[in-house]
Amino acid sequence: MGKYLFFVLLFVFLGMGKLPAQLVLNEFQPSNISGITDEDGNHSDWIELYNASDNLLNLSGYSLSDKRDTEHKWVFPDVSIQPRSHFLVFASGKDRNGVAPRYRTIIRRGDSWRYFASTSLPSGTWRTQSYNDSHWKTGPSGFGYGDNDDATELLGSTVIILRKEFQVDNPALISEMLLHVDYDDGFVAYINGQMVAMAGISEHNDDFSSVEVSGHEAVMYTGGQPEKFDISSAIPTLVRGTNLIVIQGHNIDSGSTDFSLIPFLTLGSESFATNDAESFIPVSDGSLHSDFKLSKEGEAIYLWNASSQIIDSSVAILVPDDASYGRFPDGGNSWAYFTEPTPGAVNSNPSDQIVRDSVFFSYPSGYYTKPFELNISHRSVSEGQIRFTTDGSVPDKNSSLYFGPIQISATTVVRAAWIGNEGVDNPVITSTYIFEEPSGLPVISLSTDPKNFFDWYEGILVDGPNASPEDPHYGANYWMDWEKPVFMEYFNANNDLVIKQGAGVKVTGNWSRMHAQKSMALFARKEYGKGSFDYPFFSDRPNQSYESFILRNSGNDWYSTMFRDGLSSEIARDMNMERLAFQPTRVYLNGEYWGILNMREKPNEHYFFDNYGVKEENLLLLENNGSVIQGSSQEYNKLRNIISGALLEKESEYARVCSMLDIECFIDYQILEIFIDNRDWPGNNIKFWKAAGDAGRWRYLLFDSDFGYNIYGANGNTLEFATEPYGPSWPNPPWSTLFLRKLLVNNDFKNQFITRFSDCLNSTFLVENLTDKVDSIVRIISREIPSHLGRWYFDYENWKMNVSTVKSFIYGRRADMREYIREYFGFDYDKLLTISLSEKNSGKIRVNTIIPERYPFQGYYFSEVPVAIEALPNPGYRFVRWGGSVSSNERVITFSMNANFSITAYFEPVTSVEEQVVINEINYKSPNDFDSGDWIELYNNGSQTVDLSGWVLADEGDPEKVFVFSNGTYLYPGQYLVVASKISTFRSVFPSIRNVIGDLSFGLSGSGETIWLYNNSGVLIDQVRYDIRTPWSPLACGFGPSLELKSPSLDNALGNNWGTGEKGGTPGRVNAFTVDSKQLVQQKGFAICYPTVFTHQTTLQFFDENAGNYSVQVLDLQGRLYETITGQSIGGNTSVNLFINSEKYTTGIYLIKLQTTGWTEILKVVKR
Repeated sequence: MGKYLFFVLLFVFLGMGKLPAQLVLNEFQPSNISGITDEDGNHSDWIELYNASDNLLNLSGYSLSDKRDTEHKWVFPDVSIQPRSHFLVFASGKDRNGVAPRYRTIIRRGDSWRYFASTSLPSGTWRTQSYNDSHWKTGPSGFGYGDNDDATELLGSTVIILRKEFQVDNPALISEMLLHVDYDDGFVAYINGQMVAMAGISEHNDDFSSVEVSGHEAVMYTGGQPEKFDISSAIPTLVRGTNLIVIQGHNIDSGSTDFSLIPFLTLGSESFATNDAESFIPVSDGSLHSDFKLSKEGEAIYLWNASSQIIDSSVAILVPDDASYGRFPDGGNSWAYFTEPTPGAVNSNPSDQIVRDSVFFSYPSGYYTKPFELNISHRSVSEGQIRFTTDGSVPDKNSSLYFGPIQISATTVVRAAWIGNEGVDNPVITSTYIFEEPSGLPVISLSTDPKNFFDWYEGILVDGPNASPEDPHYGANYWMDWEKPVFMEYFNANNDLVIKQGAGVKVTGNWSRMHAQKSMALFARKEYGKGSFDYPFFSDRPNQSYESFILRNSGNDWYSTMFRDGLSSEIARDMNMERLAFQPTRVYLNGEYWGILNMREKPNEHYFFDNYGVKEENLLLLENNGSVIQGSSQEYNKLRNIISGALLEKESEYARVCSMLDIECFIDYQILEIFIDNRDWPGNNIKFWKAAGDAGRWRYLLFDSDFGYNIYGANGNTLEFATEPYGPSWPNPPWSTLFLRKLLVNNDFKNQFITRFSDCLNSTFLVENLTDKVDSIVRIISREIPSHLGRWYFDYENWKMNVSTVKSFIYGRRADMREYIREYFGFDYDKLLTISLSEKNSGKIRVNTIIPERYPFQGYYFSEVPVAIEALPNPGYRFVRWGGSVSSNERVITFSMNANFSITAYFEPVTSVEEQVVINEINYKSPNDFDSGDWIELYNNGSQTVDLSGWVLADEGDPEKVFVFSNGTYLYPGQYLVVASKISTFRSVFPSIRNVIGDLSFGLSGSGETIWLYNNSGVLIDQVRYDIRTPWSPLACGFGPSLELKSPSLDNALGNNWGTGEKGGTPGRVNAFTVDSKQLVQQKGFAICYPTVFTHQTTLQFFDENAGNYSVQVLDLQGRLYETITGQSIGGNTSVNLFINSEKYTTGIYLIKLQTTGWTEILKVVKR
């Protein structure tokens, strides 16, 4: 009998046949397609627990996981289960502990506001509570004209100011503050005089009295929802009692046909008894969500008690869609399927098997060279027939009836099913038989009803009835956001069939949609059978699973080489920016050869979680001029306002930008786009992201760079192009060049930009490097490209000419770029730097930001920008001196090149091995809003490079769970190495840090423990026993900073030699405060400020071994005194924390001067 049989092993006894005494796994649903929804409206998987005892059971410290590994458990918060009761946990991967605020919308549509409407801003202090607005008009929101949803019409106005007071009983209890605004075209919002949100405004002066509005359409009048702005950072400005919100709205010009401003203000607090919020605000019901999902293919579930003992587990078993698997009766020993799941209720109506009739093919999917006869068989208890199709459609009762063998002699997709008389939804079996020769590329076969692709009214690949006759044919079917079901088969490069599953497909891209071969996005969704594609599609990514990907037609390059953007991605692998992995594939649609499409990662919320560990709710993803894809634009608008209005040549203003923008990433991104001469940029194809809040800075994603590499014969001065202040609306309008233009005013940034550009021209952009990448891609697609070109009627000789065009561009671009840099900055001609080694393989040299592999190294640099070089001896050698154009015995030197320089690094063999590696920084408990996971930083405090291969890190936990360093792990003198508990979590906060390895097989204790470091001979090299009690700083225990060794030369076994620095720590770089060990011994204490760049307050922490009085002064750089804090007498060996409130200070650099009885310390901080 041919069936899918899901059998139950009745009377399965867990725990050696004994029923767990109290808490059991009672039911779970791993493929919830149409069942219950969570508070977000998602059909999340779920796990049900049952308290089989007669006692209340507290779950604090209990945990769940889909892995037996105790290091990856999801831990319950402080919740309890009543006796003989059920408890539900959503296995959604959302990781929510159930403690959620309730929301109260305190300002709604229709509420009355004071308002001032005109064509210019009023004078006075109208942003503050002291302003008397009694002469202003009063009216209900919304405000504006032209959208038919304006309660207060303001015809002819281009500016409106709204003021409204609101009450807060206890600001300390407010955990969230949300502003929702429907606006046309721009606005700025203030709470108690402080700016909290801005949108639709591209340029402005410092006080927003003059603005440039970029334009934005309101959405509520068409049924949309207002845009969300999380202004929780402004909660400290709230006061008990009366508060003020002011909103400054702007229309794009007086001739505009509409103007709109509708604000909503919502507070979140756990103290609110109930929710009373607008419908567009998602309200959590306090449900628990694990940090993992369930697999419908079957995986075990484990339940631990608070003592980390497994008290129950489920078998790994296949469960059909919308069915569940659980105990019957509740808490009993027997397990069964349930076709009607009962989450949170008594399990009932069990079934020992779920039967679905199926059919079987005599030949599997794959490559074939000879025709064959395909037999389809079945064994069924129900009446019916085998029906099949060969056009990709799902068989039904009207499809071809199977009478006998089907002749297969060409590439064909066969889909068949047992169509019963009772109309049972039996599985459709699909196989693709390929008769073309393998080409070395992976193959994707997509099968669907042909009308989903090609029907004039419904097909996503055709123009359809509403297409505009002009390019790019807006209104065409392929411009619609339509998703169609397909069945996908994926054969890897070895011709193995590794994926067979349902999926959704959409057309994606911009103007390239009008190409005959369109780009498509594939989505794994539960409604199609499975929520992920479980295969490592990209060899350069560690990910084993994807929820979506793109099959890309190469955009502008479709007519040309088919690989320009893929080449850019390969180049970016060696640089500091986000990129989309690249894999050319052969594609079939319903058995028809469809040519090459490049498989790419899809840059959505899953991309940032998979690669950087950033959860969807914490992701800010924007594009172009700040348009929101995910999250909100508030933090980006703040950065843009600073860059637009600040004097960036000032150190303090540039420091503010550096705290918000990942400068290294920004520079690399700009350099690569400029070098490849991308002319569909910078006013287009821009995406940038960060984790919300303080954890992370804005970083850039490279994509759609097909317009480069001389594709249309430009080969121009893209540096000038990317800094043009008055460019057209496309491709380089003023807003798109603003950041680079303004930042180049700062001398530090300019030197860093030029240095990095020169380094890349001397390394990553070398002709041999880039042509090797081109040749590698050409080799990959060369066997497939003739068939692809024939399918789309392109000429092979023309394709080869286009490849030559890319190479010709590469051959000449470096010289051109040096000339463009020289002209733009007014420099002299660049000079040649040659660096040699005294002995082959004795070491390497770091030149600014690069470490060349081949010597002698030669590169060109400008005399106006200093060059820094560092000697890095190989293991078994030590550095002696520099010779030639520069003479020095310092390992790191900096010089300016007024002529061609030739330098030799002299190394010599060592007779004894030096292993001065110290544990230099420990992050054992991150704050919730800056969670980089546990990590340990090592530092090489010696003069020799240390080979860490086979070294071991261990803690007090399981002695079998140690971290062993991989072969080829070297730590150069003066260098740092971070060992992270989980690299993805670490990179969610520190995506730019490259000197990080992991994952640790153990976590660090939040209450203190010992860490040991052994070399590969088992010799103890270093150990630290840290604690959370004095003299160890308790601030490292979840309050923000890490534990930092004050000097690598100090004894790190002593708590007094450790301190806490800036929020998040300083992994992979010098600690926030570096104290000379001799000075520290002399002054008997230390002091730090954290964060050093702050908004609301900074903390001064100091430790003094001497008893006595202390005082603190706050001064500006001119020595003007702002504040004096006189402390009380303190005893010896005492730590003191002072919180310095910043509200009385303007933005800028300040000096914190600490005077104790025996020593003085001056610290620099930046108020932003």
